Amino acid sequence: AEEQLAVVWSVNGLAVEGETGFSLAPGAFKKGDEVTCTLTPSDDEGEGAPVSSNVAEVLNTPPAGGAAVLAPEEGTVITEFLCSAEGSTDLDGDTVDYLYSWVVDDGVIPEQTADSILGSDVGKGLTLRCRIVPFDGEDEGEEFESNDATVANTPPTVEGAQPGPEGANGETELVCDPVNPFDADGDELSYIYGWYVNGVLVEGESGPSLSTEHFGKDDEVTC
Repeated sequence: AEEQLAVVWSVNGLAVEGETGFSLAPGAFKKGDEVTCTLTPSDDEGEGAPVSSNVAEVLNTPPAGGAAVLAPEEGTVITEFLCSAEGSTDLDGDTVDYLYSWVVDDGVIPEQTADSILGSDVGKGLTLRCRIVPFDGEDEGEEFESNDATVANTPPTVEGAQPGPEGANGETELVCDPVNPFDADGDELSYIYGWYVNGVLVEGESGPSLSTEHFGKDDEVTC
């Protein structure tokens, strides 16, 4: 007599209708379900005793895929760089969050776990990347890494220039002082000077002081 096996799949104790094969497709169960199968042998003379399997618990599936985009690709120490995640999926339908880290010259910047970072926390002249790990509340997916961004030099600024001292006369050497110079990178500043007497550039004078031979009484001197 030819023997046959009848298959019944059960999810959380309830039989799954229409599923009589030796495998059960993913759409028939979800995370957290308990799945069993029962086999009943039979031949031409009748059925044997059914045998049930052990319980298989459907575990969490980590999120997968994704890409990281870092923008802008070039900034300065006053730039906020933003790391954007896109494209991760979760087969269980869980909400996907993201865990961030920041890397400079292959070293992780400590205590930087937000999706953005200031260039001042990186440093001028360094190349920056972000790394993202998708997380569904239970498990982490595979890490992915962004494009590079560069922290470039910030040009210095100065509010103006002031020749002095006050009350100078034709016998007083003048000195040009920068007004509120600032460099966001903290670089040491140097200056290129230009002197003007009555609105005319004094040729050959590019230093911080102007000797008395270039001006006289009632002249207007600027730098």
